[in-house]
Amino acid sequence: MRLVFRRTDGRGKVKEETKTYEVSATKDHRLSRVKLEENGTPVSAGRLEKERKRAGKELEKAERSDEQQANARSAKEADGEYFTWRFSTNRKQLGGGNTLKVNVSEVLEKCEFRAPRFGRLEGRDVI
Repeated sequence: MRLVFRRTDGRGKVKEETKTYEVSATKDHRLSRVKLEENGTPVSAGRLEKERKRAGKELEKAERSDEQQANARSAKEADGEYFTWRFSTNRKQLGGGNTLKVNVSEVLEKCEFRAPRFGRLEGRDVI
């Protein structure tokens, strides 16, 4: 990926800076980049190696995080939990309080849906 920055100085002349990066992405589109050159000059071999190690660690950390989130998500979905909301009537109870969990299958089983009607909401057709 090549980034080009153009700025004007006090005299109205355009100054151009370029940076070239090597970009890697994870499954959830997190990016990690390694600078290859700046203004046409390649970075030193030592810095390039350091940058690639850093980028590799970032990508590994992101992949582990993605796996953990996917496992947590699949456990919740297997339980049917749609979202969880913690609340408390006492402001001092930040960690405590009650927890509201909404399970989609329970909502569909226990709620009665009738008399659907068509309408418009924010310019969209809705039921």
